[in-house]
Amino acid sequence: MNALLKALRRIATPVHSRLRRRKIRTFFEALEPSRADTLLDVGGWLGADSEFSELYGFFPNMTSINLIETDHGHARFVRGDACAMPFESNSYDYVFSNAVIEHVGRYDRQQMMADEIRRVARKGYFVATPNRWFPIDPHSYLLFFHLMPLGVRRLMNPRDDYFMLSPAKMRSLFPEASVVLTPDGTSVIAIARLSGQVTATRTAAAGAR
Repeated sequence: MNALLKALRRIATPVHSRLRRRKIRTFFEALEPSRADTLLDVGGWLGADSEFSELYGFFPNMTSINLIETDHGHARFVRGDACAMPFESNSYDYVFSNAVIEHVGRYDRQQMMADEIRRVARKGYFVATPNRWFPIDPHSYLLFFHLMPLGVRRLMNPRDDYFMLSPAKMRSLFPEASVVLTPDGTSVIAIARLSGQVTATRTAAAGAR
């Protein structure tokens, strides 16, 4: 099974890279940051294929917080927990996070991470996570694998517990945000412009789930 998962990941990596780059474009379209703004990337890095380089290259002043130190480019690296971040309230103009909140634990931990993002962000935030109701699990690439009981999933992938979120759950975590689906339905994104309404994007609004 491990060999199958590795083969599927090799095939899916270019697709993942394209989808991540699309989310970066959505971030810029929705929040319209300036280069003078500061950015906090929660749990992020430049990416396996440098797919986040456009984001990192735009902000001269940015910080990346993560449990492990990987390739963060010029960003200041802080080792820390996304559920208890060592930053003052309203200390970053924008907070960005992609495919992290499903990995921090069950809903109580996800709520802690959401509260921290909302506390630290001054102008807005962008939090993306795989859509629970999309049929293909983005971690194993198997149909409905993410909907199986945790014990079953651990038999096949013992090192990576994750708890994917629906649009409804994301709304409960980020009540002031606009929660949207990516056009392909693979991801749910909470976008908040804290000084006003989120600008219209080409991303379709998520229906009630």
